[in-house]
Amino acid sequence: MRLSDAEREEAMEVLSEHVRTGRLNLTEFTDRSERVTAAKTRRDLQPVFDDLPAPYPSALATAGATAATGATAPTRRFVPGIIPIALVAAAALIFITRNPFLAGVVALGLVAYLSTRARR
Repeated sequence: MRLSDAEREEAMEVLSEHVRTGRLNLTEFTDRSERVTAAKTRRDLQPVFDDLPAPYPSALATAGATAATGATAPTRRFVPGIIPIALVAAAALIFITRNPFLAGVVALGLVAYLSTRARR
């Protein structure tokens, strides 16, 4: 997501706080403030604060909490191999039960179940 001018200004204030507490010297502050000024997205801003403890700018508040806990956001991915399994299961059910509606419901349920298991 793109940064606003207010978010960049807040990031500069947070960097100033790190200088006041002695975590950054003036050379580091100058380098990081140039990077904050040039940042266009939150992703550009993240490396500036990676090695610093709280406080973080509000644009990175959730990213800082994630880095501190070591948690990662769950990834959503679709596994294409699920579709052939569901189709084979549906064909077998149609052949066994002679009920295409039941086979469709079971196939959709199987796709939903396997795709949620693939995300873990």
